[in-house]
Amino acid sequence: MLPSSPGSCWMFSENHSKRTCLRRALHEALAAPATFCLGVSRALTVLLIVLPVLVQAIAEERVAFEPDANFHPVMATSEGVQVQIVLPQPSGRILVGGSFNSVSNVPANGVMRIDSNGNIDGTFKCWPGTRGAVLAAASLADGRIVLGGRFAEFGGESRTSLVRLKSDGSLDPGFSPSIDGDQSEVRVIRVQADGRLLIGGRFKSISGVPRSCIARLTPEGELDETFDPGQGAEDSFAVVYDLAIQDDGRILVAGAFTKFAGENREGVVRLFSDGTVDEAFQTEVKWSPGLAYVRALEIDGHGRVLMSGRFDTVNGQVRRGLARLLPGGELDLAFDTAEGVDGPGEPIATVLRVTASGQIIVGGRFSSIGNVARSSIARLNEDGLVDEKFDPGAGFTDDAGMPGVVNDLAFLDDGSLVVVGGFSCFRGERCLCVMEITQDGLPDPRFSAAGLQFLKVGYVNSIARSQDGGFVAGGSFELVDGSERRALARFTASGKLDPEFSAAFAPHSIVHAILGLDKGQLLVGGEFEVVAGVSRINIARLDADGTLDAEFDAGSGPNGPVYALALQPAGSALVGGAFTLFGSHVRLGLARVDWSGAIDPLFDPVITYRGGAGEVYAILVQSDGRIVIGGFFDSVNGSPCDSLARLMPNGDLDPDFGGGLHIGGRTVQILAIVPQKDGGILIAGAFENINGQPRSGIARLEADGSLDAQFVPGLGVGGGDLPIVYSVQPYAEKLLLLAGEFSSYDSVPHSNIVQTGLDGHLPDPSATSCSKAGTDGVVNTLLVQKDGGVLVGGGFTRIGFGPVHGLARLKPVFSSPVTLRIELEPGGPVLRWNGVARLQMCRALTESWEEVVNSAPPYRVPAGHSHAFFRLVQ
Repeated sequence: MLPSSPGSCWMFSENHSKRTCLRRALHEALAAPATFCLGVSRALTVLLIVLPVLVQAIAEERVAFEPDANFHPVMATSEGVQVQIVLPQPSGRILVGGSFNSVSNVPANGVMRIDSNGNIDGTFKCWPGTRGAVLAAASLADGRIVLGGRFAEFGGESRTSLVRLKSDGSLDPGFSPSIDGDQSEVRVIRVQADGRLLIGGRFKSISGVPRSCIARLTPEGELDETFDPGQGAEDSFAVVYDLAIQDDGRILVAGAFTKFAGENREGVVRLFSDGTVDEAFQTEVKWSPGLAYVRALEIDGHGRVLMSGRFDTVNGQVRRGLARLLPGGELDLAFDTAEGVDGPGEPIATVLRVTASGQIIVGGRFSSIGNVARSSIARLNEDGLVDEKFDPGAGFTDDAGMPGVVNDLAFLDDGSLVVVGGFSCFRGERCLCVMEITQDGLPDPRFSAAGLQFLKVGYVNSIARSQDGGFVAGGSFELVDGSERRALARFTASGKLDPEFSAAFAPHSIVHAILGLDKGQLLVGGEFEVVAGVSRINIARLDADGTLDAEFDAGSGPNGPVYALALQPAGSALVGGAFTLFGSHVRLGLARVDWSGAIDPLFDPVITYRGGAGEVYAILVQSDGRIVIGGFFDSVNGSPCDSLARLMPNGDLDPDFGGGLHIGGRTVQILAIVPQKDGGILIAGAFENINGQPRSGIARLEADGSLDAQFVPGLGVGGGDLPIVYSVQPYAEKLLLLAGEFSSYDSVPHSNIVQTGLDGHLPDPSATSCSKAGTDGVVNTLLVQKDGGVLVGGGFTRIGFGPVHGLARLKPVFSSPVTLRIELEPGGPVLRWNGVARLQMCRALTESWEEVVNSAPPYRVPAGHSHAFFRLVQ
């Protein structure tokens, strides 16, 4: 051995102790951390210290993860998007809120501010907002904003259904009322002249004091006990949709209820300013098919009360969905919309606004008012007849051309209208959920509706490696980084969308499973009917560029979703899911197809649950050809099985697996099966115990299917109604990464992602953490990349505190330095390393370095590389 310094090399022959040489070399190199290059020949190993990078010898790996800020693909969908409220702000700015997660690729959970031209207001900093829905808003005299809705968290802090923001969008910490009730929500906020807040919605108490669906708060969010509505809205289904304050301080309450404070009141009631019922207001609202409700109220300049909802008579007179009352509650006979609100499904007017001239703007979901065609928006004269001068043409529609939904509208200073809802077009032109129109019902040319895309996060269900070092993601999405990619997209390793890959799935398609094949082809399963204009029911094969492979045709395919795919040695594929037929063949959750897509008639395991069809969510083909399946079933081929079984290659039940194994819990589902080097398996899903031993969501079984008593996850995953693990990935030969839908692991807070040791225990939390990697939504899948990064897919908009959209990458931050081990085994040299590093090779140090594709530790040096140099690059 010769002394070494940075820039020189260690040389040792095979008869030296490799461990001793490495230990001495690495120890002396610690003063100047370096990249190590390994040159291999038949008789000589050369360790060359060349560049300053972190590499040290350690005995144990501990890793913390943090989001990769340079990885930010946007997976998005317009399905389910609703903008519920619009609130004009000073300087012509407009606040909008609802159920969305981004606006034109800018992260925005539930609330966003735009200017009068439709441009995003970058000064409004409301991230991370809420994953729930914003349903109500009100401006305060000092510029602050109160938002109500259906949420339990806002701005990363616990807030139930009500929150106050500063004028710049940041959370106001001094306002935190306690609103209680099952699935509580605030749907309306009205600010009184003295600054007190009237709120209505669905809730049972405020700060522990009973308040059913209506309450009044002080300006700082404390319960105002001088307003006491008694029992309030008493029905179990009760909800208050709207409130209106009359000039004398009395309060009109609209909603879905039949009794209020002990009085029979269906849909509408009036209260005195102290909350007691005004007996003089006896308006009777009825709907002949069933329960009537009132959705919206508006008081005009004469004190008359406009109301809309689901009703067909008011005080015994025919009024279909729209009526006007006199200030005392009597029906105003001078206002009559004839046939009222009409249209497909259940037409309804959800919002009413009175113009300065006394006309009424009506928005909702309908195709006509008073027998005049109007799609979801109309203007009425004071007598209730449609104003023909306000002509919105085709009006607001959805993608199918049916009436869209108008949820709210507001006047701007110049008399134009901002309209928000759930629609995709106005007058046949594209506009997604927000539109500004003139007083004549025409698009306002100053407003760039086409530039605003309100979207929800697209869900990623599965990730698979592609042969070029990138990856493919499948799920429920329609846009990636603004480009159309339905259900399936391919990315480079850095997360850039691959423009050369485009799979033509039809709208509303979902991919649940991806199986990589030779030559870059993909077998995909999920919920879809058409690919590239050709019928492909729930299973299809694609070529490397995403085009449909016509040679694979499963005919009418499975009649239910496909959740799992696995390749068998002979080239056939196993298909698992929730189906009872595969083509014309009865198959209960599991089938086998050949390379052409034809079903194997001899492979027919009978998988059932309580006598009906079972479901298969996970498949593992073992090295000897036997098949481990997991899912939701209690019997295989007539033998009891708790959602886990092993089959022989021909589909017979393997009697040597899992004898006496009992998996218990409220709902037992096995969603992931991971092989271990010793023949054992990890299983994950929704379960609570195995053979009476606590195993919540994760367990390890021996090769024969018996419980491994050495793997002890403590209390396992917890939190929510059904904590669940969807994905498990071994990491760096020393750790496990678990992901799913949970808030704790062994009682320690972890949001949907956690890392454990190989024995199931949490590592030392002071040295190892996934806390920075927690998400605000479900994680469906994980994939460890060759360089040690971890791809994370699911339905989340935040990882740590940073914005993401359904797909993220974690990079490890090592609490102990990276290890490089070089071992000479009988079969030749083997490289082992941990951490984030790429393996590169060159034939001579004078040549350029090349990536070793698909390399991962342990890496056995191929025989053809008997003289080569290798290095790790971070």
